[in-house]
Amino acid sequence: DIIAGISLYRPGPMDSIPQYIANKNSGSIKYKHPLLENILDVTYGCIVYQEQVMQIVRELGGYSLGRADLVRRAMSKKKTEVMEQERKNFVYGIKDENGNVEVEGAMSRGIDEKTAISIFDEMMDFAKYAFNKSHAAAYAFVSYQTAWLKCHYPTEFYAALLTSVLGQATKVTKHITEAKKRGINLLPPDINKSYSSFVPDGKDIRFGLAAIKNVGAAFIDDMTAEREKNGEFVSFTDFCNRMADKKLNKRLVESMIKSGVFDSLGITRATLLQVYETAIDSAVREQKTIVSGQLDFFSMFEETDVTKDNFPKVPEFDKRELLNFEKEYLGVYVSGHPLDGMENVIKNVSSATVLEIVENENEKFVSDTKVKLGGMISKRRDQLTKRGELMMYLIFEDLTGEIEVIVFPGQVRKFEPLLKEDSFCLLSGNLDVQEEKPTKIRLETVATLKAYDIPNFKKLFVKLKSTDTAGFEGVKNILKGKNGSVPVIIYYEDTKQSVQAPKSMWVSDDKCVAEIEKLLGEGTAKTV
Repeated sequence: DIIAGISLYRPGPMDSIPQYIANKNSGSIKYKHPLLENILDVTYGCIVYQEQVMQIVRELGGYSLGRADLVRRAMSKKKTEVMEQERKNFVYGIKDENGNVEVEGAMSRGIDEKTAISIFDEMMDFAKYAFNKSHAAAYAFVSYQTAWLKCHYPTEFYAALLTSVLGQATKVTKHITEAKKRGINLLPPDINKSYSSFVPDGKDIRFGLAAIKNVGAAFIDDMTAEREKNGEFVSFTDFCNRMADKKLNKRLVESMIKSGVFDSLGITRATLLQVYETAIDSAVREQKTIVSGQLDFFSMFEETDVTKDNFPKVPEFDKRELLNFEKEYLGVYVSGHPLDGMENVIKNVSSATVLEIVENENEKFVSDTKVKLGGMISKRRDQLTKRGELMMYLIFEDLTGEIEVIVFPGQVRKFEPLLKEDSFCLLSGNLDVQEEKPTKIRLETVATLKAYDIPNFKKLFVKLKSTDTAGFEGVKNILKGKNGSVPVIIYYEDTKQSVQAPKSMWVSDDKCVAEIEKLLGEGTAKTV
C-alpha cells in the first residue's frame, strides 16, 4: 500500500486515486480486457508503475522486452512523435520489409481496435510521470522505517529531524509544534547539556548549539571536548578560563549569552552582557601569561575560586526582550512566545495559519486568495517609491511561523499608526503566490488585536424555549456581527438540545449578558 501510495501521488497517476480507492474497497474491478487482469490486479485495475506499461505492451501487443523498455523511455520523456508511431505499432503491429512480423499488435491477439487504442492512451497519460516500482519500493522502505522510528522513538526522531533543518526557521517551528503535540518540549540551549546538534534530554529535546547565530562548529567541538574531559562548567568565569585558548571571541560569547546558554549558571543575561568583555579579556590575559611563563613567584601559589562569579547584579531584561534575543539568535522562540495566551483569539479570527499558507501542501492557496491572520508585526522596513510615497515591508508572525506583508502607499496612509513593530494585530489581504518564491501578502486592512481582547471565559450559554421565535430573533440581533473568539451555545430548555451559533455571533466579552437577560429574563445567559 505504501509503494502504491507513493506512486499514485504524482501528476498523471493521481487522476486514478478515486478509482483505485473505489476498486480496493468494493472488490469489483472491471478490466478493459481480460489480459489486463494478471497485470493490474495488484493495483486494483489501475496502471500505476512503469513495469506495468512494459508488461501491457508485451502481453497485449507482442513487444519484445527490449522494445517494451524503449516504449517506457519514450513515454517518460514525453516524445510525442515516437509515441504516435508506437500507438500504431501497439494496435496494428509491425512487419519488416520482408514481411516478417516484428510486433504482432493487439488486434492480432484478439483485441478490438477501439479497446486497444483506449488502453494505449491510458498508458500514455500515466507513464508521463509514473515511477518504476523498484524506485517506489525503495522510497516506501525508507518511509516505513521513518514511520516506525517516529512511533517508537519520537524524541530521537524529532531531535534528528530538527538537526536536519538547522537554519530553516519555518521548518524548525513546524517540527517543534508537532513535537509539542506529542508531549515533547524543546529545552533551551545549555552550556552543560547541549551539543552541536539537537539531542534527546529525557523525554524532551535539548536545543543544538550549531543553530545559534555566530557560534561555529570548531568552537562547539572544542567546548564539548573540554566539558567531557574536565567536567561541567561551574561558572561563567570557569568557562572563560577554560576556553580562553580555544578560539574564544566576544561576538560568539555575546550570541551565547543572548540565546540563554548560560542561564543555568544562575546569572542574568543582563549581568553577563555587562561583564563578559572584561571577563574574557582577563581570562585571555591570564592564559597568555601562563603560556609565556611570566607568572611571578607568588602568583604560582595563588588559588582563584572559579566556582563563583563575583559580578555586580544587574536586573534581568523583561520577558519580551529575552524572547526577542532568542528569536534573533536562535531563529525561533524557545522559552515562550510573545503571543502566548492569545491562541484562542488568533485561532478564531484567522482564516488560516502562516504555516498552512507558506507550506500550501494541497495548493489551495493561489494568488489573490483572501486571507485573515491574527498575530504580531515583528519587523518593519520602510521604503520610498519612485513618486516619493512611503510603502512598507512587514514581517508578520503567528504561533506557527512568519510571512512577509507588502503595504502599498494607500494602505500606509490609512493604517500607519497601527503598523508598529511588536504590535498585535488582525490583518487581511490578498496572497501573492509565485513559483520558486516565498509567498507574500498584499495588505488590505489591519485592526488592533490587543492582549485584553482575551476573554476570561470559554463559552456563553443562552437558554430559551425552542418555540420562542421572537426571543431567538432578539438574541440574534444582540449578537449579530460580534465576530468574537468565544463560542455561543443556544440551549433549548424544553427539548434539552444545544446548538452552537454561527461564528458571526460569537463574542469577545460578557457585555451582552445583561442585554440578553433583559430580553429573556434573569439567568438566561451565562458564561463558563
